Amino acid sequence: MHRWDCYHQAVASCVSLTCSFAIWAAVVSAAHGDGATYRITDSSVAGSAQRVSLNMEVTGVLRVMDGGNVQELNLAVDAQHRYTERVLQTRTTRQSLRWYEQAEAKLLIAGESIKPQLRPAQRLVMVEASKDRRLVFGPKDPLTREELDLLDLQANSLLLPLLLPDKAVAIGDDWQPNADLLAQLLGIDAVSNSDVKCVLAEAKEGEQAQVLLAGQVNGAIDGVATEIHMDGTLKFDLSQRWITALQLTVREQRAIGHVGPGLNVTCKLDLKAEPIAVAQLPHELTAPAPTVGEAPKQRLAYIAPGGVFQFGYDRRWNVMHESAELLSLRLVDKGELVAQCNISPLKPVAPEAVQTLEQFKATGFDKMFPTMSKDMLELWFGRTFNREGLDAKTRLLVTIAALTVLGAQAEPQLKLTVRHALEAGATQREIAEVIWQMSMFGGIPAMQKALEIAQSVFAETEEKDA
Repeated sequence: MHRWDCYHQAVASCVSLTCSFAIWAAVVSAAHGDGATYRITDSSVAGSAQRVSLNMEVTGVLRVMDGGNVQELNLAVDAQHRYTERVLQTRTTRQSLRWYEQAEAKLLIAGESIKPQLRPAQRLVMVEASKDRRLVFGPKDPLTREELDLLDLQANSLLLPLLLPDKAVAIGDDWQPNADLLAQLLGIDAVSNSDVKCVLAEAKEGEQAQVLLAGQVNGAIDGVATEIHMDGTLKFDLSQRWITALQLTVREQRAIGHVGPGLNVTCKLDLKAEPIAVAQLPHELTAPAPTVGEAPKQRLAYIAPGGVFQFGYDRRWNVMHESAELLSLRLVDKGELVAQCNISPLKPVAPEAVQTLEQFKATGFDKMFPTMSKDMLELWFGRTFNREGLDAKTRLLVTIAALTVLGAQAEPQLKLTVRHALEAGATQREIAEVIWQMSMFGGIPAMQKALEIAQSVFAETEEKDA
């Protein structure tokens, strides 16, 4: 499991203790209310600003697959954010520009310490949020996945005002937050069921109101189920009409997914905010906000270790494995595993050996790709993410059958697949029998060609092992 993905899944989903006591306390408090009602509505408009500090602690375990077995890794996260936020718009889609004075985190995963950092040039960040989606992105250059995971935490300050009631309430009154809003606040894709409620516990006109929120959320992220319990207190300044604090405890249990580990974690989050005048804004937030198209908003940057190469990619792709020899990514869209991409560096080629397009031949093309190890094959094609399905060897034998029917046009692909099937544990006889079986579908010539290709791979493997 890629360590940054462990970070994203742990930090982007910190979650909490059950909260029936909080609701009970609010109801008891209501008995002492005088019947007065209060408008707890946020006063932020385009141009208003706030200074935010956020501290977060996470403890628990990550669950990952190791050789077909579930392994639990101890996890601890300590994160601090300090930023100034200027609101750009407060319509259906809220938008803000942030300047981060501090964005730090320290992770301990199975004893290994990781400290993700925000590049100095990326301290200016734009946020778009609504009940349907949230986006954190660089207005000039794309963030890396590590930077996105560092910044895109639960309880996004731009979304918190949407938790407030849209009508006057009395002490003891309760309301239920929108399910889509809860999904965005908790960093998951969808909510299937929620009993989360907010209750006005205390209020004094011109001073402060206190809102309790508590309940359970069942939902999904990246195609797997998650169960979340949350319990928190939100403080609202009735004179400034501004959310000034949020203390939130959340607990989550999540199944192992296509691109992320399983979770059993508890998160404690402490957010404080204060409205500030435009004159107090750092100069980085005083310039007009840049206009960013939809595609750049979705884009992330991958920067290889040492800066050897870099490229941009859609944020639905997730890095699964990263080494000097191989970079592997998976695309998950709306919970479905859609595609996988493997990137390997080419071996150095002498200038005189470089072929023109006219000279290029597919023969030998398979040698440009390294043979993955048996464990790696099981990870991508076997039972690691599909524990009840086919193992890697069977999947590769099925692929050989399909390539045999295609005939000579699939020679490079067939060579590469035969090599990987041998690595996954298939015998030469099993591979030959699969090819013979396909003679009735692809014809005798296709079978003979596939056998010749397979035997050349057998010979290469035996020579290499000798």
